[in-house]
Amino acid sequence: MKLLSYLSVITLIIFIAFTSCSKDNDEIENDEINDENGNGDEVEYGEVSDIEGNEYKTVVIGSQEWMAENLRTGKYNDGTTIPHVTDNEEWNTTQYGAYYIVPYDLADGVDSEQEMAKLYGKLYNWHAVLDNKGLCPDGWKVPSDDDWTILEEYLITNHDLHNDPQSNDQDGVGNYLKSCRQKDSQLGGDCDTEEHPYWDGGDFFYGVDYYGFSALPAGERLISGMPHGLTSLAMFWSYTPQGSASAVNRVLSITSASLNADFAPRNNGHSVRCMRYID
Repeated sequence: MKLLSYLSVITLIIFIAFTSCSKDNDEIENDEINDENGNGDEVEYGEVSDIEGNEYKTVVIGSQEWMAENLRTGKYNDGTTIPHVTDNEEWNTTQYGAYYIVPYDLADGVDSEQEMAKLYGKLYNWHAVLDNKGLCPDGWKVPSDDDWTILEEYLITNHDLHNDPQSNDQDGVGNYLKSCRQKDSQLGGDCDTEEHPYWDGGDFFYGVDYYGFSALPAGERLISGMPHGLTSLAMFWSYTPQGSASAVNRVLSITSASLNADFAPRNNGHSVRCMRYID
């Protein structure tokens, strides 16, 4: 009986040791997956819908909840249609809200305007941002420059990052917000892609998408009406004016690791990410 008990104890010890090793191996494997694909499976997504019924993933970062996709509504939140302005001269001179969809023939493999809007969202002039009919869903808003700064400072504080546009290292706020989908991404796996939506390959900087913010480079529509920067620039409006003819925006680029503050003419077309504060 004593011998049987002794053997049972030995068996239990071996089982515990084997289970512990298996768990360690699983943890290592999960870490490797996270390293390869940026945020891995750790991000918990929420969801919000706009007035047209378009659904967007959302992510919580600190005290804020952000859309994890570019806005693509064609209506204000009261149901009023936002004009879709394709004429360059009208785009240049209009004083009312309008949106634009980057031509899908600029993106290999994209077959329609609707698909292009789904992948990269729509580009809005700042008049649409300012319109009191509301560009974002109920309870959500276009972020002010201060809201963007709070996001920036949260990442700096919690990840020992910087937001220095002159820095040549990888550890910038912008890289933590960029989608990892990039041509020749150093992360490999599903991040290394040339299927839209994606970032062009840069000399060094690449997105790790730590929070699932998944910033994507829709570029901009210049006041001349010409599209610019598809796959190389993500440009997001803020609600904050700059003088009488411009407004503050935030810029992510393949040539920088940072989330850069800038300003642009109000008749430029930029992406929009709606956000709100959580309890």
